[in-house]
Amino acid sequence: MNQVLRLLLGCLCCLWLSASLVAAPQPLRLKWDQLTPIIDGQPVIVELKDGSSVKGVARSFAADEMALNVTSNSHRTYKKGPASIPRSEIASLRLAEGSEGNHARLGMIVGGAVGIGGGVALILAGAGPQNCGFLGCGYPSRNTGMIGAGVGVMFGAPLAGYFIGRHFDHQGTPITLLPD
Repeated sequence: MNQVLRLLLGCLCCLWLSASLVAAPQPLRLKWDQLTPIIDGQPVIVELKDGSSVKGVARSFAADEMALNVTSNSHRTYKKGPASIPRSEIASLRLAEGSEGNHARLGMIVGGAVGIGGGVALILAGAGPQNCGFLGCGYPSRNTGMIGAGVGVMFGAPLAGYFIGRHFDHQGTPITLLPD
Protein backbone atom coordinates (compact mmCIF):
# COMPACT_ATOMS: atom_id res chain seq x y z
CA MET A 1 0.00 0.00 0.00
CA ASN A 2 2.81 2.40 0.89
CA GLN A 3 4.56 1.64 -2.42
CA VAL A 4 1.37 2.39 -4.33
CA LEU A 5 1.03 5.80 -2.70
CA ARG A 6 4.66 6.57 -3.52
CA LEU A 7 4.08 5.56 -7.14
CA LEU A 8 0.94 7.68 -7.35
CA LEU A 9 2.74 10.65 -5.81
CA GLY A 10 5.60 10.18 -8.30
CA CYS A 11 3.14 10.10 -11.21
CA LEU A 12 1.44 13.29 -10.03
CA CYS A 13 4.85 14.97 -9.64
CA CYS A 14 5.68 14.01 -13.25
CA LEU A 15 2.46 15.64 -14.44
CA TRP A 16 3.19 18.79 -12.42
CA LEU A 17 6.79 18.96 -13.68
CA SER A 18 5.69 18.55 -17.29
CA ALA A 19 3.52 21.63 -16.91
CA SER A 20 6.40 23.63 -15.49
CA LEU A 21 8.71 22.61 -18.35
CA VAL A 22 6.55 24.63 -20.68
CA ALA A 23 7.42 27.93 -19.03
CA ALA A 24 5.84 31.20 -20.02
CA PRO A 25 7.85 33.09 -22.64
CA GLN A 26 9.87 36.15 -21.66
CA PRO A 27 8.28 39.42 -22.74
CA LEU A 28 9.75 41.36 -25.65
CA ARG A 29 10.66 44.96 -24.80
CA LEU A 30 10.37 47.09 -27.94
CA LYS A 31 9.82 50.68 -28.97
CA TRP A 32 6.97 51.43 -31.37
CA ASP A 33 9.33 51.97 -34.32
CA GLN A 34 11.02 48.58 -33.68
CA LEU A 35 7.79 46.58 -34.05
CA THR A 36 7.55 46.40 -37.87
CA PRO A 37 10.62 44.24 -38.65
CA ILE A 38 9.91 41.82 -35.82
CA ILE A 39 6.12 41.51 -35.82
CA ASP A 40 5.15 42.18 -39.45
CA GLY A 41 3.17 39.20 -40.76
CA GLN A 42 2.94 37.54 -37.33
CA PRO A 43 -0.31 36.66 -35.54
CA VAL A 44 -0.89 39.12 -32.69
CA ILE A 45 -3.43 39.86 -30.00
CA VAL A 46 -3.94 43.59 -29.47
CA GLU A 47 -5.19 44.49 -25.99
CA LEU A 48 -7.13 47.74 -26.14
CA LYS A 49 -7.47 50.33 -23.37
CA ASP A 50 -11.21 49.63 -23.05
CA GLY A 51 -10.35 46.08 -21.86
CA SER A 52 -11.25 44.28 -25.10
CA SER A 53 -8.85 42.56 -27.48
CA VAL A 54 -8.49 42.12 -31.24
CA LYS A 55 -6.85 39.08 -32.80
CA GLY A 56 -5.21 39.41 -36.19
CA VAL A 57 -2.08 39.37 -38.32
CA ALA A 58 0.12 42.46 -38.08
CA ARG A 59 0.74 44.29 -41.37
CA SER A 60 2.52 47.52 -40.50
CA PHE A 61 3.11 50.13 -37.82
CA ALA A 62 2.82 53.81 -38.68
CA ALA A 63 3.70 56.59 -36.24
CA ASP A 64 0.11 56.86 -34.99
CA GLU A 65 -1.60 53.56 -35.88
CA MET A 66 -1.21 49.84 -36.38
CA ALA A 67 -2.53 48.11 -39.50
CA LEU A 68 -3.58 44.47 -39.25
CA ASN A 69 -5.82 41.85 -40.81
CA VAL A 70 -8.39 41.00 -38.14
CA THR A 71 -8.99 37.24 -38.03
CA SER A 72 -12.03 37.05 -35.73
CA ASN A 73 -15.35 38.85 -35.42
CA SER A 74 -15.23 38.98 -31.62
CA HIS A 75 -14.80 42.79 -31.42
CA ARG A 76 -17.74 45.14 -32.02
CA THR A 77 -15.65 47.80 -33.84
CA TYR A 78 -12.90 45.84 -35.57
CA LYS A 79 -14.47 43.13 -37.73
CA LYS A 80 -12.78 40.46 -39.85
CA GLY A 81 -10.58 41.94 -42.58
CA PRO A 82 -8.14 44.86 -42.85
CA ALA A 83 -8.28 47.40 -40.02
CA SER A 84 -6.26 50.22 -38.52
CA ILE A 85 -6.10 50.69 -34.77
CA PRO A 86 -4.97 54.08 -33.44
CA ARG A 87 -1.87 53.89 -31.25
CA SER A 88 -3.69 55.80 -28.51
CA GLU A 89 -6.21 52.90 -28.13
CA ILE A 90 -3.57 50.15 -27.76
CA ALA A 91 -2.78 49.11 -24.19
CA SER A 92 -0.48 46.17 -25.00
CA LEU A 93 0.39 43.54 -27.60
CA ARG A 94 0.92 39.81 -27.44
CA LEU A 95 2.61 37.76 -30.11
CA ALA A 96 0.27 34.79 -30.57
CA GLU A 97 1.89 31.36 -30.41
CA GLY A 98 2.31 29.58 -33.72
CA SER A 99 2.06 26.13 -32.10
CA GLU A 100 -1.66 26.23 -31.37
CA GLY A 101 -2.68 22.88 -29.90
CA ASN A 102 0.80 21.37 -29.45
CA HIS A 103 0.91 21.90 -25.70
CA ALA A 104 -2.53 20.36 -25.27
CA ARG A 105 -1.41 17.26 -27.17
CA LEU A 106 1.79 17.05 -25.12
CA GLY A 107 -0.25 17.41 -21.93
CA MET A 108 -2.54 14.56 -22.98
CA ILE A 109 0.41 12.31 -23.80
CA VAL A 110 2.17 12.97 -20.49
CA GLY A 111 -1.13 12.81 -18.60
CA GLY A 112 -1.97 9.54 -20.34
CA ALA A 113 1.34 7.99 -19.34
CA VAL A 114 0.90 9.19 -15.77
CA GLY A 115 -2.72 8.06 -15.73
CA ILE A 116 -1.98 4.59 -17.05
CA GLY A 117 0.92 4.05 -14.66
CA GLY A 118 -0.80 5.45 -11.58
CA GLY A 119 -4.21 4.02 -12.43
CA VAL A 120 -2.94 0.49 -13.04
CA ALA A 121 -0.95 0.63 -9.80
CA LEU A 122 -4.04 1.69 -7.83
CA ILE A 123 -6.24 -0.91 -9.50
CA LEU A 124 -3.74 -3.69 -8.79
CA ALA A 125 -3.35 -2.53 -5.21
CA GLY A 126 -7.13 -2.43 -4.81
CA ALA A 127 -7.60 -5.90 -6.27
CA GLY A 128 -5.30 -7.29 -3.58
CA PRO A 129 -3.83 -10.76 -3.24
CA GLN A 130 -5.80 -13.92 -3.68
CA ASN A 131 -7.23 -15.34 -0.43
CA CYS A 132 -5.77 -18.80 -0.48
CA GLY A 133 -6.44 -20.77 2.67
CA PHE A 134 -6.62 -24.39 3.75
CA LEU A 135 -9.62 -25.10 1.51
CA GLY A 136 -8.19 -23.51 -1.61
CA CYS A 137 -8.27 -20.11 -3.23
CA GLY A 138 -11.38 -18.02 -2.81
CA TYR A 139 -12.43 -14.71 -4.20
CA PRO A 140 -9.84 -11.95 -4.12
CA SER A 141 -10.14 -9.35 -1.41
CA ARG A 142 -11.27 -6.16 -3.13
CA ASN A 143 -10.88 -2.55 -2.12
CA THR A 144 -13.39 -0.90 -4.39
CA GLY A 145 -12.25 2.56 -3.29
CA MET A 146 -8.74 1.94 -4.61
CA ILE A 147 -10.07 0.43 -7.82
CA GLY A 148 -12.37 3.43 -8.34
CA ALA A 149 -9.50 5.83 -7.63
CA GLY A 150 -7.37 3.95 -10.18
CA VAL A 151 -10.03 4.28 -12.85
CA GLY A 152 -10.44 7.95 -11.94
CA VAL A 153 -6.70 8.55 -12.28
CA MET A 154 -6.62 6.76 -15.64
CA PHE A 155 -9.27 9.13 -17.02
CA GLY A 156 -8.50 12.24 -14.95
CA ALA A 157 -4.75 12.56 -15.57
CA PRO A 158 -4.99 12.83 -19.39
CA LEU A 159 -7.87 15.28 -19.01
CA ALA A 160 -5.87 17.39 -16.54
CA GLY A 161 -2.86 17.24 -18.87
CA TYR A 162 -5.00 18.44 -21.76
CA PHE A 163 -6.32 21.44 -19.85
CA ILE A 164 -2.87 22.36 -18.51
CA GLY A 165 -1.48 22.22 -22.05
CA ARG A 166 -4.45 24.13 -23.43
CA HIS A 167 -3.75 26.91 -20.94
CA PHE A 168 -0.24 27.25 -22.37
CA ASP A 169 -1.58 27.16 -25.94
CA HIS A 170 -3.65 30.26 -25.25
CA GLN A 171 -0.71 32.20 -23.86
CA GLY A 172 1.33 34.45 -26.08
CA THR A 173 4.61 36.29 -25.89
CA PRO A 174 3.86 39.62 -24.24
CA ILE A 175 5.33 42.73 -25.85
CA THR A 176 6.17 45.59 -23.53
CA LEU A 177 5.99 48.86 -25.42
CA LEU A 178 8.82 51.15 -24.37
CA PRO A 179 8.49 54.94 -24.61
CA ASP A 180 9.96 56.52 -27.74
